[in-house]
Amino acid sequence: MPTFSYGSSLLNITAEFRQRTVSVNTPVDPNAPWSWPTWQKRTGFAEPPWEAVPPTQKHPFGWTERECSLVKCYVDSFCKIRTRSERLEFSRAKGDNTAEGRKLYNQAINLSFNGKWKLVDAMHRCFRDSKKTFESILADHGSRNLPEIFEEDLGEVKDLIADSIFGESGKKPGSSKSTPEVRKAIDYWVSNLWHAMTSKYRRDGVNMDKLAIEVAETLHKFETTDRNMATLRLFLQKSGRLMQYYRQFGDIESQAQIHEYRDKLTDIRLALSIDMQGKTIHKISPALRQSLMLLSKQEDVDRMDAEIAEEIINLSKDSVDIPVLTLDSIDLKDWESGVEKYQTMNSEAICALLGISPDGTLPHFNNYIDAVGIRDPWIDDSLHNEALDDPDRKLLRPHWHQLVGMLKMLDSAFAGGPILLMDGVGLGKTLQVIGVIALLAYYRKTKQDTGQFPGIFKGKKFQEHDNIPDEACLLVVPLSLRAQVEVELHRYLKRGSFDVLLYDRGALKMPDYWHTTFHMSKHAPGHRIVLATMTALTSDAINCLQYASTSPNNAPKVIENCSPTLLTRKWLFTAVDEVHNARNVGQSYWAVWGLRQCSRGFVGMSATPVLTRPHDLYHIGRFMEIKGFDNALDYQTMIRDMTKASRLDRNERDERGVWNVDFFRGQEEANIPDHVAQYSMHWMNKMRAMFEGHIIRRDSNSVTYNGKSIINIKPYKYVALELALTPTEQDGLDEITTAFEKKSSNKRTEGQHFYLAFRRRCLHPDLHTGRETTLAFNTLGDWEANPSTKLAALVRVLTYHLKSDARSPMTTVDGELVDGPDEPLTTEDNLPCDKIVVYSAFVINTRYIKQVLNVHEIQYLSIDGGMTVARRTKVIHQFRTSGVDGPRVLLVSIVGTTGLNLPFANILVSLDVNWSEQDENQLRGRLWRQN
Repeated sequence: MPTFSYGSSLLNITAEFRQRTVSVNTPVDPNAPWSWPTWQKRTGFAEPPWEAVPPTQKHPFGWTERECSLVKCYVDSFCKIRTRSERLEFSRAKGDNTAEGRKLYNQAINLSFNGKWKLVDAMHRCFRDSKKTFESILADHGSRNLPEIFEEDLGEVKDLIADSIFGESGKKPGSSKSTPEVRKAIDYWVSNLWHAMTSKYRRDGVNMDKLAIEVAETLHKFETTDRNMATLRLFLQKSGRLMQYYRQFGDIESQAQIHEYRDKLTDIRLALSIDMQGKTIHKISPALRQSLMLLSKQEDVDRMDAEIAEEIINLSKDSVDIPVLTLDSIDLKDWESGVEKYQTMNSEAICALLGISPDGTLPHFNNYIDAVGIRDPWIDDSLHNEALDDPDRKLLRPHWHQLVGMLKMLDSAFAGGPILLMDGVGLGKTLQVIGVIALLAYYRKTKQDTGQFPGIFKGKKFQEHDNIPDEACLLVVPLSLRAQVEVELHRYLKRGSFDVLLYDRGALKMPDYWHTTFHMSKHAPGHRIVLATMTALTSDAINCLQYASTSPNNAPKVIENCSPTLLTRKWLFTAVDEVHNARNVGQSYWAVWGLRQCSRGFVGMSATPVLTRPHDLYHIGRFMEIKGFDNALDYQTMIRDMTKASRLDRNERDERGVWNVDFFRGQEEANIPDHVAQYSMHWMNKMRAMFEGHIIRRDSNSVTYNGKSIINIKPYKYVALELALTPTEQDGLDEITTAFEKKSSNKRTEGQHFYLAFRRRCLHPDLHTGRETTLAFNTLGDWEANPSTKLAALVRVLTYHLKSDARSPMTTVDGELVDGPDEPLTTEDNLPCDKIVVYSAFVINTRYIKQVLNVHEIQYLSIDGGMTVARRTKVIHQFRTSGVDGPRVLLVSIVGTTGLNLPFANILVSLDVNWSEQDENQLRGRLWRQN
């Protein structure tokens, strides 16, 4: 839609003041705003620019007397036009008798606006002064694209801009408000700036994607063909530019990319120093490690090491830890389970409704599973041999709550509605989804053979169909979970009952997939399960959907005649795991939206659907096509409410001086305002009503039909060990706290960097300081010369629990560790020994933890995100089967816990506080779960 340029919108002020003069027959100001002092000071003009200057002076725009006359003619003609629409048309006209003057005026004003007058810079400063930068807007929306301008409350920013540029002359007499003429011009200017920034971020997104490909290709070259210092330096340079793009965005994905890159650089740096000594590390690929080994000149290695160290420091200064906000109001504890209608029915009654055996045996399911999850029943026949004495073989029967969940999802699938499965960690969401797929196949066959569906579905139609269509089912999972879910499919389903077809790279990289892999299956489509990654789905969406809006209510267009993808097929039943990862409007969001359009039954799986704000849940409801979430007016109102609340909280924190040293030392209460919580509660309650009938939510506190807990495990005991720091450690934390207090340019980024530095240095005072490059504990003497309170406590806790089993947890008294109370211990011979999991939120810290355990001769195993499935399986098996003389400590980090289930471990030591209660529950659920 055409709009006024900067020059034309400025001329509107002159025109409307002149017309006001005519209408009231009083000389107001025919040369406004050129006669206003603030504007004159900013532009350097004492008179309007179309007024000729004396022959002895040079016109600021370089105009001659004739050119001034031409411009004046254009200005006078413009100002005589009564309506804005006609002025807009006139300002864009060409070839009339004012064309030369129009061109001279627009070129000079528009160039000066962005150049000498620095008015665009002034507007950016006003955005910053109002605590509402474009970067903060992106961060508030968790997106890489600016929202529509109407979604933001920019009133305060516009007032600041008007005051900064026009001063008191631009205000109504006796008022702090701008005149209508000025306010309208500012509206145009802010709109133009918003459009320019929107275009910039879109260009940056395209360039960022291209550069990411170049970075990957450069690293691949270094690993394969060009194993030299120049290629490694090129990788470093390109990666640095890529990180500059990521830094300007506040969404979680961008921040995660920065962390991943920084960890990669750290690992490469470690490899440069460690591999040169002939030792190996496991964080980087074998190809990359081999390439680094070929950099044989020590001076080259040292030089590259220094460059990488500098880049790591730069990243640490500007990057932020992944932000996850914890709000008491943003939880779902007061939401109902969604399965209340079945709450009084026992397992036999639920099985009757499902049309299966009273003992809960599911069609197409294995009769037994490996309780540890090590053996694959599609490969290892020992699980099926009932004659063998196998202590790890366990009867596979779903729990009551899982049967109820399947019934709810099937009921919804028959009606054509979606379900958000929000069961907590460890309650078996994947088993329920696989059970639904197996039951749909069973129901189809039963209807073919008998003319009726089993159980409660007897006499019903499947949506508008007499029988369930013979179509494939789709599971979409994060790339990191693909192997884990494949293992679970094999664990539950009988070998030969379904074909599991992997789709992990997208149509562009797998162009023949649908003609080869998919159609080579000997099963009918209804017995095929496509296991796809979210990466592949997003890639397909890019190739067959056209979208530009950041609003969830503006659906994309489907590209005609695109190649076959996940989004061009009809799916009988689709389940998307970790569906909250698609909550931000962007590629993944529209990919899941497109999938919902082509799926008859749809389930989104997430134990944590709300991570930062109510928008998260709204977006999920919208792409799942739940009624009520298509109200654009409601959405706009919610955006305005939450943006306003966030700004109010920010401003009040600044006014109250919350960010001070004593507060971060824990010596002062903050009374931090929480407008966000208040508005969040309102919108969460509203969305709860819209989700009614579309959710399943149970947690560890949920009960069965007879009032017993749905999980048959004993309560866990939680102990917080509050330790007193040494003076050196306290001084180190005071140092970064004082430094943070002095930095006020970007409180949000600096605040998150503060927490990153603070949390790491709580492990050891030399971390996150630059001194960690020389930090090492190769001997007990190294450790004793430079210990830390937290690592020393870890050693004591591990030693204490490894000494004998079932000991009461240690506690603290006045900041000092003390043994737990002596209690009678159960000492049955058949009980397993204690197994301890040690969790660190930072991958980079694992190196130092291992060194400390080594010098104290504590045996341990470790898991990280770079392990192969085979290696990971071997480590878990060794950990589970280790006796008192073997390694009974397992080290994991934030990237090593995905899909990790360790019900045989009974002690969790968490070295770092998680960002949210949801993360804490996820971590605890790795151990405290059904076996």
